[in-house]
Amino acid sequence: MHKKLLLGMMIVSLQTVCAQELSKDIAAKRAYYQKERSELIATRKATESASHKERMAILERAEKCIQAAKTKEAYRACEEKEKAEREAFHKVDKSKKEANHVKAEALKKQMDADKETLKAKRESHKSMQ
Repeated sequence: MHKKLLLGMMIVSLQTVCAQELSKDIAAKRAYYQKERSELIATRKATESASHKERMAILERAEKCIQAAKTKEAYRACEEKEKAEREAFHKVDKSKKEANHVKAEALKKQMDADKETLKAKRESHKSMQ
């Protein structure tokens, strides 16, 4: 009888430890993903802000060029230069935004996988009870 009581207490103790470990794991994952999402948002904001500034700079340079143009050919050269700058910038800007998008998608996949792992752990813990 004493052995059964001891065994029962050990099982309850093990279940409690498992539940505590699962709670710690969930809290750690939440903190990690919150930090990662915050960093992605900060990167996205910085990229977009830099993009706005560069596009304004391109327009300002084009405006100065146009205002200084004395001939039709000089005006056309300003327009061509502006177009070339915009196209070159667009390629760089697009690659930066795509890189951030890839990171966000990878994080989402990692989160989904972790959710499934935690779900399996919960189910395992429930079956122990």
